[in-house]
Amino acid sequence: MTYARARLWLGMTTVGTLVLASSVLLFFDVPDRLLGTPEFSIAHAAAGLAAFIAAYACIHLISDVFGAVVIPRRFGRMTSPLGVVLRDLARGIVVHSTALWLIAVVMLLAARALGLLGVVGFAVVLSIVLLALRPQLALLMGRVRRTSGDRGVVDSPDEGFTGGIDGVFRPAVITVPRRWSETLEPPQLDAVLDRRRIAGQSGSFRRGRIFAITFTCAGITVSAFLSGLEDLGTAAGIVRLSLWFTLWSFAGLLTLPTLSRRAIAAVDAAAGLSEEAKQAIASLDQLGDDEPERPALIETIFHPVRGVAARTDTTPVRGRGLWDVARTSLFLSNGGLGLLSRAVHCNAGRPALWVYLPSA
Repeated sequence: MTYARARLWLGMTTVGTLVLASSVLLFFDVPDRLLGTPEFSIAHAAAGLAAFIAAYACIHLISDVFGAVVIPRRFGRMTSPLGVVLRDLARGIVVHSTALWLIAVVMLLAARALGLLGVVGFAVVLSIVLLALRPQLALLMGRVRRTSGDRGVVDSPDEGFTGGIDGVFRPAVITVPRRWSETLEPPQLDAVLDRRRIAGQSGSFRRGRIFAITFTCAGITVSAFLSGLEDLGTAAGIVRLSLWFTLWSFAGLLTLPTLSRRAIAAVDAAAGLSEEAKQAIASLDQLGDDEPERPALIETIFHPVRGVAARTDTTPVRGRGLWDVARTSLFLSNGGLGLLSRAVHCNAGRPALWVYLPSA
């Protein structure tokens, strides 16, 4: 059992548990049984939604502890004292849970005011806001701090933090962890930054953002219909929407990674595979999964970021792909009250990665 495979099993178990729980709750119509009728006041509905979010956080806690403490300690990957790790985890859970509750309450109010149009309109606006405020959310949730010298360089307590390309539809800032400048030689770091610039300039970034927002809003629309439009303005209706959207997100977990891998392949081909680039890819993999070679089936299903062996293979990959679409969609799934945004293998128990999921 390697570190990467232990995290993969944790992610599969957590995702499977939440998907199964969502299916069971929907099948037995538990939201209606527990959360009452449309006559409930806003205060009662808000309390019911808080109870739902709290139950979700409690169920997720075992996975959080395994991802933050048990697995890193078992494989010598814990880089902070236990007390600091637990404090950061508690902070992340509180911030994330509070954010989900606020989203749920505003969604309920939007549904009561404008029905489906209010819910979908809120989803579109929220998706844009989440992407625009990603640095601020990362600071609150995962203690990811911008350094004073360069607004694109950040300090993160998690060695697996990769940053990404900030911006909504157009790249604004290339965010990288300060740890990379300490790990990589300057030519290697330049090779990484060049690839992200190419991703932003090639149109792959914009396509990925548009698709991720569209996928999220489409999922919320479908989930609203499945939940029952007449109940959207109730706590039970919002919880049913959350459960249906969790199943929608699960479908995305299985289908969207291929589009992300194609985008990485296209950018790598456009940038060229220099020796510095190969060294950078290998070095950064050690900070992440530390799994340079993966079975093809595991990479196809679970990994939107191509492994070292796949990225250094010169075999052409068909299609342009959509930059970071799989993990951007997972981050945006918070806007649909999806329950899988921090359950996957790459970020379970790692608050710094709940906003910036690992990317190429």
